[in-house]
Amino acid sequence: MRTILITGSTDGIGLSLARRLGARGDRLVLVGRRPRVELHDPIFSDSTYCQADLAQPGCERRVVRWCGEQGIDTLDLLVHNAGTGYWGATEDQTSEDIARVVAVNLSAPIALTHGLFDRLSAAGGHVVFVGSVIAALPCPDYAVYGATKAGLDGLARNLVYELAPQVTTQVIHPGATRTGFHEKIGVSSQALDPWRFPTAESVAARIERKIGKRRRAMIGLGNRTAWSLGRRLPSVMDALIKPRTSPGTSLLPRPEGRRHAVVTGGADGIGRALVTALVSRGTAVTGVDVDQERSEATRESLTGKEAPVSFLSADLSDPHDRAGVVAKLCTQEPIDLLVHNAGINIVGRLQNLDLDGMLKVVQVNLLAPMEMMAHLLASGHIREGGTIVFVSSLSHFVGYPAASVYAATKDALASYSRSLGVALRNRGVNVLTVFPGPTRTEHARRYSPDNSRDRSRMLPEDLADRILKAVERRRRILIPGWTNRQAARLGFWLPAITERAMARAILDLGET
Repeated sequence: MRTILITGSTDGIGLSLARRLGARGDRLVLVGRRPRVELHDPIFSDSTYCQADLAQPGCERRVVRWCGEQGIDTLDLLVHNAGTGYWGATEDQTSEDIARVVAVNLSAPIALTHGLFDRLSAAGGHVVFVGSVIAALPCPDYAVYGATKAGLDGLARNLVYELAPQVTTQVIHPGATRTGFHEKIGVSSQALDPWRFPTAESVAARIERKIGKRRRAMIGLGNRTAWSLGRRLPSVMDALIKPRTSPGTSLLPRPEGRRHAVVTGGADGIGRALVTALVSRGTAVTGVDVDQERSEATRESLTGKEAPVSFLSADLSDPHDRAGVVAKLCTQEPIDLLVHNAGINIVGRLQNLDLDGMLKVVQVNLLAPMEMMAHLLASGHIREGGTIVFVSSLSHFVGYPAASVYAATKDALASYSRSLGVALRNRGVNVLTVFPGPTRTEHARRYSPDNSRDRSRMLPEDLADRILKAVERRRRILIPGWTNRQAARLGFWLPAITERAMARAILDLGET
């Protein structure tokens, strides 16, 4: 008899899957947000149901503690099925809504996999992440949801190597399903008719058949086709998909005169190079950085140059600091160029890392830029004709075992950028996604297991110049450097080769 834990088990796909697996005689551990007294299906009992709100910090401790109280020392299967979303224009989504979607869809799977690893390892267990085919498509009306599902896909892709050999991993992507999910997140039946989708029971049956097979699986021919088209013909799919929701604010027209740019993570590395290059081009710059000493040094080095530069001090992992930065930016000149460059990393096998450190990566790399975008768009503080730049990573194409959480956030950021580009294209704002490879910065040296080839990495000044040229040409995608473009092509068409190569180069070297 297997022991199986399923999150999001009180309705929809999770409930249907629980019923199917319970009928086989497996021991179920069912996790949900609803109180036990509201659940009348006989599969729910005090010995099978753990009430836990996955949007809350520390939810994984509640689940781990409950398993201990029930004498559950091993887990054969962990199914991350819980999910939530939001439907509407980007600027209408509150910080609380954004944080809730990120917490449930991405942070909770990270935390639960980390907290339950020993039980999974003891059984030679298997982890299933239930994603969505929307991860491969632009979704302008629910960009945060799509981003978290893309992040989940990236997480699973790299955990295949990090959790091995004790635990195996896969991600299964269903499409839209006939459940109450769409109504819960605010989708009207006029915008999306749920009755044309397959039932939760039929999707759960297909998921059950896929468990333990391919590392990435789609449910149904239509969804496989949509996934393939979304990945292989992105410009075509982006052109075909149109927002169904209307923005509530208008953007300011661009006047003549000096432009204003905002660069997060602007005191060092790529960010500092961008700030310097922008000032030399006569653009006024506001940098955002947590390091006050480096911020001041950067500001002083550029005093008296072609344009003014100032810095705002903020820890982007802190929600109060994020709100404070946006409030201060809204008192300044409207923004012509916004570069989301700030990023941090944590390296090692997920099961060996500090959970708070991993969740901080999610906060800085993903939650901060999404919250900032929602508020700045809502305030109308982005100029018409302006550009928004998101700095993702070459890991989007080649993988990054030993940095699965970082890779997940960069995959999520690329998805969010793509969706935002579709949402804003009729408002005169261009959105550029940058996928830099190894760069000669302190950040790269800090997290690399091998710095012997540091001199072969791209200089941050070279990268900054390429980014600003792409901004001027209003490009939407930039993979800077010939070597990086070839690596991206290889990773796109033959992902298993690049992933295994990265795993050998990073995991094996880092553990010797």
